[in-house]
Amino acid sequence: MTKKLKLITIIIAICVSTLSCSKASPVLPQRDLEGTAIWYPSSAQQGFGTFYKPSVGYVADPMPFYDDAAGEWKIMYLQDYRPNQVATYHPFWGVSTSDAASYTSLGELLPCGGAEDQDAALGTGSVVYNPVDKLYYVFYTGNKYETTVSGYPQVVMYATSPDFKTWTRCRSFLLTGAQDAYSTNDFRDPHVFADEDGLYHMVISTYKGSKGVLADYVSGDLRDWEHR
Repeated sequence: MTKKLKLITIIIAICVSTLSCSKASPVLPQRDLEGTAIWYPSSAQQGFGTFYKPSVGYVADPMPFYDDAAGEWKIMYLQDYRPNQVATYHPFWGVSTSDAASYTSLGELLPCGGAEDQDAALGTGSVVYNPVDKLYYVFYTGNKYETTVSGYPQVVMYATSPDFKTWTRCRSFLLTGAQDAYSTNDFRDPHVFADEDGLYHMVISTYKGSKGVLADYVSGDLRDWEHR
């Protein structure tokens, strides 16, 4: 009886082991980083075809936007030189990609303002396309270098472009936290999107008192914004 129990136990152990092995993930062959974008393991070494890095400096805060007209992704990012200039730093550069694995550099798209401008240093934002006026809009954080005379530490600004190459700032537009009782030191990273009814929303990271909040603004044309 004891021998029979031992035999049954061994058989069960073998069956469980076989079942466990059959459910294991298949071992994938080593990927050629320069040859394919099908997959890559998290331990893969850096390859230009998968991980984009500019020839000088680093990528910071990527801002992806899918361009329906071009059928590709365009990704703006903060160009981080390390060391950056003292007052004017983090211009917007960009890349384009159709597969998120190979990239074409678009170079500098939106330069920094002057040391005295509200957007001396650029901060993270987002891109949308308005089919009505056929313009791309990039909303971004304008960081003032010195606020001892005028301006705010952080505001939301925007620029427009007909082709995603040449951008024109709208100097008359400044969205500040002060006008709606939000922080003026932390009022940044605008994320703009359209809802199902075609109304645009702008969500901004900020503070109200000592509490971190997301502020919601709405617009029908991307130019005039109402606090919600």
